[in-house]
Amino acid sequence: MLSEEACKNLIEKYDTKAMPAGITTKGFKNPTVRKAFSRSISLEDNIDVNDCITECYLTNNKYWRYETLGKAEIKFLKYNTGGHYDWHIDIGSHRHNNRKLAFVIPLSKPDEYEGGELIIKTSSRESSIPLEQGKIIMFPAFLLHKVTPVTHGKRYVIAGWLNGKNHFA
Repeated sequence: MLSEEACKNLIEKYDTKAMPAGITTKGFKNPTVRKAFSRSISLEDNIDVNDCITECYLTNNKYWRYETLGKAEIKFLKYNTGGHYDWHIDIGSHRHNNRKLAFVIPLSKPDEYEGGELIIKTSSRESSIPLEQGKIIMFPAFLLHKVTPVTHGKRYVIAGWLNGKNHFA
């Protein structure tokens, strides 16, 4: 987990550096599908986040045992009022082809915004995942999920992916 202070520091460090997020590797922006701000971040500059990512690798080894390799891909995301991300999976083409596990680390306290729920769909069931500041949420990158519109405040998260040589191996 990230401490409250670490979460606050990350928000202060990246809030004004985040740019409008795209929905493809070419950065196409369609606000009806996704309306958010994003910034890639380096693990070398963020030791607290690096420690959390180490925990993600250990969790993978315990539960999923996906073959992972290389560095995790990490983004700082900001959702202002009206921000959202419609149904999607985190596997795609090019550099997104070998994503195995997705993770989210909420930086905002739940009472600092309204809406912005993380909904994961497994078969016909949709589950709202409770977001607790600093607590990692991990799930296979092939699961359909979305972020509902933020109706008040700002929602900040770290999102990332553990990659592998091939999917699901």
